[in-house]
Amino acid sequence: MQTWMEGYESDVEYTTGYYREQEPNFLSLCAATHGIQTLDLDKPFTYLELGCGYGMTSLVMAANYPHAQFIAVDFNPTHIAQAQSLASEAGLTNITFLEKSFAQLNTEPHSIPDCDFIALHGIFTWVSDENRQHIVDICERHLKAGGIVYNSYNAKPGWSMAEPIQKLLYATSKQFSGSSLERFDQSVKLIQQLQTVKPRFFATNEAVIQKRLEGLVAKDRHYLVHEYLHEGWRAFYFTEIANWLRQAKLEFIGGAVPTDALIRTQLTPATDKLLAQIHDNDTRELYLDIIKNTVFRRDIFSRGVIGRLDQNARVRWFNESQWMLAKPARFDDEAFNFKPALNKDLYRSLIDHLAAGVCSFSTLANGKNRRDTVNALLQLYQANMITPYYANTAHSVMRFNQAMIKRNQPLIALPHSRSSLRLKTFDAQFYINAIKLNTQDATKIAQAVFQELESKQMTITHKGETLSGIAMKNHLANLATKWHSDILPILKQGGAI
Repeated sequence: MQTWMEGYESDVEYTTGYYREQEPNFLSLCAATHGIQTLDLDKPFTYLELGCGYGMTSLVMAANYPHAQFIAVDFNPTHIAQAQSLASEAGLTNITFLEKSFAQLNTEPHSIPDCDFIALHGIFTWVSDENRQHIVDICERHLKAGGIVYNSYNAKPGWSMAEPIQKLLYATSKQFSGSSLERFDQSVKLIQQLQTVKPRFFATNEAVIQKRLEGLVAKDRHYLVHEYLHEGWRAFYFTEIANWLRQAKLEFIGGAVPTDALIRTQLTPATDKLLAQIHDNDTRELYLDIIKNTVFRRDIFSRGVIGRLDQNARVRWFNESQWMLAKPARFDDEAFNFKPALNKDLYRSLIDHLAAGVCSFSTLANGKNRRDTVNALLQLYQANMITPYYANTAHSVMRFNQAMIKRNQPLIALPHSRSSLRLKTFDAQFYINAIKLNTQDATKIAQAVFQELESKQMTITHKGETLSGIAMKNHLANLATKWHSDILPILKQGGAI
């Protein structure tokens, strides 16, 4: 194994995911629901992402927050080279990519500044204990007082029954040669043979094991290699994570889940009575994870707090908030099966209001129970159906979005939501042509895309049928009409056009 990999499978690049839980506005809203005040995001701040992969999350955030500075770190040179190239093409001057290990960051402390946010997605699960300590040391040295750390990781007890699958895969992969993908595939085949001899452990935990084994075949292998084949892989109890991060003077705020505080108020009376007897916060989280069988945690920690928000302050935040759709409003009632459940007519009313355009909280809450409206908004936000709208954001992200689509990464920035929107292939092409032609006319946009495909002698496959000529033109016209009614309003409200 190459020494620079440090037990981490780096011959296979990670997937190009986007994790909105890392967004400063998302973390700040979640912190507010837990009664914690965070910094003013309209003012300059500094954000560090550890283990950024291809940097998609940091790139979008940099486009949405031109007044902030972003530093994204990964020790895979392919990840960093491609991220730097995209940042340059997109004209982003407020993001720096560093090809460094966590150990190097600790030995070169001047390579990163003091930070208001430090975020890591899944990394704590995958690296060695030595690198976990480096992460803690980076937080201790570089996080400002009042700063936020976001840490997500595979959790126990949810992983307890499936953890042996990871151990089997990792140990089995060591007996094969070849790339990580080749060794992974050979290991899966051997474990499938193990399943045929009906191991007692598999029978004892049949549903959990079967789901994991099916996932080894169904999911992206590039993701699976990173999920299962790291030498230092571990799932953690919350109390273990809290002890690690306490070394850096970090204290747990709450989950990076908008409804986390709501769910805790909706526990059964018996559960409330049980938890009331537990006075240590870490132990209480452990009990909650046992109750919920938590598989993956998304935690917010802070180094001290700027201030605490009382109920009146939280009321003021919502009174001043505005909201918009995060995706087209084509939701049936099954989409509203949230827990704790509220009246589905309330969800439908909120979605219908927002389908007509950006709405203030006062408009949305008019004639409704205020508390239920707040809870419903948070549930819809967690489901990524709606998002807060930030009216005072005014800058262009068109160059960035065009660069993303040109790189076949149809994940575009929406500055008014300080978030992103993933576009389907033709929706991305309609968007690009709307900018290029300076028009929102669906007919003209569809014609432009049709001519481009025709010039390249390309066809479209739809429902198993190959379309060309008039059939392709008519299909594009239908798609463009749907784009105009569903996607264009979100692009306009979000500030992408």
